[in-house]
Amino acid sequence: QDVGAFPAMPLSSLFANAVLRAQHLHQLAADTYKEFERAYIPEGQRYSIQNA
Repeated sequence: QDVGAFPAMPLSSLFANAVLRAQHLHQLAADTYKEFERAYIPEGQRYSIQNA
């Protein structure tokens, strides 16, 4: 049976969708940070931050 305006969907399907979106967002965040790091943090400083 339909609940409100939402089509009935198996929970596993919703969960798989959520996982895919989370992975995509994580990749996007990682790429964005790498871009920021390259643009704004001098190369010599990058490694000292990571190894601290």
